[in-house]
Amino acid sequence: MMPLAYAAAPLDSRGRTKAELHGCRLVIALGIFIVLAASARAQTPVFIKDNASSKEAGPSGIKSVARLKEGTITRETPCVAKIDDVISVEVGNLAGWLEKLKTDKVINSEATGEALVWEQLPNLNLFIGEHMMKTLHPTEYNKDDPGWYPPDSEQSKTAPGRSWLEFSLKRDSANKTSREVWDPVLRTPGISPKMELAVGIYDANRNIAHVMALPLPMGAYTPSSQLEFRLRLIALNDVWTGVGLGLLLLAVGGFLYLLVRSGIVRDTSCAVREDGLPPLSLGRCQMAFWFFLVIGAFYFIWIITGRGDTDTINSTVLTLIGISAGTGLGSVIASKKEADTAEAKNEAAKAAYPSKIKDAKRALRAAEKDRKKLGPKDTDEITAKDAEIKEKKAEVADLKAKLKDWRRDNRGQLLLDLLSEDEGSGRVIAFHRFQIVAWTLVLGVVFFSEVKMKLAMPEFNSTLLTLMGISSGTYLGFKISAK
Repeated sequence: MMPLAYAAAPLDSRGRTKAELHGCRLVIALGIFIVLAASARAQTPVFIKDNASSKEAGPSGIKSVARLKEGTITRETPCVAKIDDVISVEVGNLAGWLEKLKTDKVINSEATGEALVWEQLPNLNLFIGEHMMKTLHPTEYNKDDPGWYPPDSEQSKTAPGRSWLEFSLKRDSANKTSREVWDPVLRTPGISPKMELAVGIYDANRNIAHVMALPLPMGAYTPSSQLEFRLRLIALNDVWTGVGLGLLLLAVGGFLYLLVRSGIVRDTSCAVREDGLPPLSLGRCQMAFWFFLVIGAFYFIWIITGRGDTDTINSTVLTLIGISAGTGLGSVIASKKEADTAEAKNEAAKAAYPSKIKDAKRALRAAEKDRKKLGPKDTDEITAKDAEIKEKKAEVADLKAKLKDWRRDNRGQLLLDLLSEDEGSGRVIAFHRFQIVAWTLVLGVVFFSEVKMKLAMPEFNSTLLTLMGISSGTYLGFKISAK
């Protein structure tokens, strides 16, 4: 009997077995995972609370947070601050805390006491909501003095360990680092979100933030009003913010009113309907959609960044505006080909309710004018004229009621104008119109979401913009070829 032979493991071109190949792949995957994990970890440092305490200076930590009123030394609590404001952080035993970091080899220095504090001031960072503000360092340092208070008073006893650090909440829109550190803070939901503050030193080698007050998850505890900090993202009481917001809302409100009551985005080459207005123009509506979306996004970013960023318009925005403008212009040119005759427009206008109401009001005013010319003795004429005036008033009221009923019964007319075309026997939903409306709305939602989450105008790639252009071109092609 032949002895059993063991099957040799298959080898690759380099003489490695499948097991060795899988092992190599596992090592490579593990290495990639470690690199990605280290990268993710580097974005959010590990927070370590270092405590120090002494009999004279007491425990270390943040005692209160206040906003300094401009031009005064008045400290406002609870602290509600905005970009460009100055906040004052009262800390206890700052020197003792730095001495502990020196002992733990976090910082290297030969200085001690107040000399150590002054030496390390440029290395202190403000942390807002667990975000390290690399560009925010103390702009002012004040040490309390027991001699400022009456002897044996409580303030005199706590003065030796008390000091104040001032931070200017500056955001330099021209500085890339400043914008990057502020962006995650400004993306916090709410108009004045409550956020935790901390003061500390960042150890870049170990990605560790040694802080005096560790930011805890929201809801973990309820701080006192002395420690409460809110960042006012939208200063509604600011004059320029209020003026700009008022003008923007007025423009939107005025446009919506004119959209319903006038021909601001309507196809004036077509005859009017019973309400006295022509149908909406899809091209002009798309222009209006992107105009208000872009101008609203521009203003939103401007006020959120403390009236700082004015360079937010990018190539994507210009392309979208250009596509919508080209669609609107092409729609006008194509509409001239299928425009109704002047006679048909005049007949439609005369048959519309607004024209009828206008004529009825004119006849009513003429009857009332004739009534005033009659004397007291013209009783028969007065009776006849009063009856005529009553009839004219009833006619005006009846026409207004019919116009109101028509508008109520045709509430979906605006959407129908955008999605349908006149095929002779009636209006039918056209897919090329549906396509451009759908793409415009989808990209509009993505645009708004990107602006809200990133505080920047989105960057759409050329493929997506080309797809938008194809959609608009298809619509114009069908419109031009229409008979």
